[in-house]
Amino acid sequence: MIRHFVVCTLLTSSIAATSAALAHGPQLQVTTSGGKLVTNSIFLDEDPVNGYGPLTAEKRVYVMPLTNSLGDGQYFARPNPDPSYYSGPGFAPGLSNLQLGSEISLQFLAGLLLWDGATFADPGTEQLQAFRGGHAAPSATLSTVDGGPSGSMTVTPSFTPGAGAHNTARFRLLGDSSSPTSLSDDGVYLATMQLTSNSTSPVVAPSDPYYFLLHKNASSTVVDAALASLLSSQGIDSSMVQVVPEPSSIAIMATGGLLLGFTVVRRRQRA
Repeated sequence: MIRHFVVCTLLTSSIAATSAALAHGPQLQVTTSGGKLVTNSIFLDEDPVNGYGPLTAEKRVYVMPLTNSLGDGQYFARPNPDPSYYSGPGFAPGLSNLQLGSEISLQFLAGLLLWDGATFADPGTEQLQAFRGGHAAPSATLSTVDGGPSGSMTVTPSFTPGAGAHNTARFRLLGDSSSPTSLSDDGVYLATMQLTSNSTSPVVAPSDPYYFLLHKNASSTVVDAALASLLSSQGIDSSMVQVVPEPSSIAIMATGGLLLGFTVVRRRQRA
């Protein structure tokens, strides 16, 4: 299962590279199943035939780096190493059966947390911000809030069904809770999120909570430990994890870094 997981990740990267001409960038596939929204795989780019399809399996944990993509001190979630996409992922609900013109909104269910080597704890001032539009003048923003849920932000307005339907969103770290260029700690951050929809035909329940595990200058050993703790505490199977790596992370996986970590997680779960 673990080898299959790694192979699928590498194949997704390869497929995305061949479809870069569409230039729509990384998007998280959102579908509907069992009367609720479901989060699936992140696509690194749109396929010229299938859009952000075909349908993928449910995912609930997304492991990706925080990088200073623009060189200006801002640390963005970076699922795609292509220089054109300094942040992401957005949302692609084209394969769902939501009502024409309906909207999908994002909510942070808890404040941002940071792995301290034993547990996820309050990092202090750091928060994560989701935003739409350009980084200099976003059209909409939403930030994590210590001690509880945030408000909500529409991430797919005026939703139109179709395999290519999508809307870009971006994520960045706020070191002092307000400025994206302020200093922040290195390590592994945890953001807990949920999607809702105002569709009335059909009516759909919110998605299960899903998680971004965002690593900033952290070793694969530290990322592995944080991931193992999250999966254990939330009862999530490793099959619902997607690692969206930069090229250096792919090399680590190929040489046994993150792969070893997932193997350890799986063995612990079986034990």
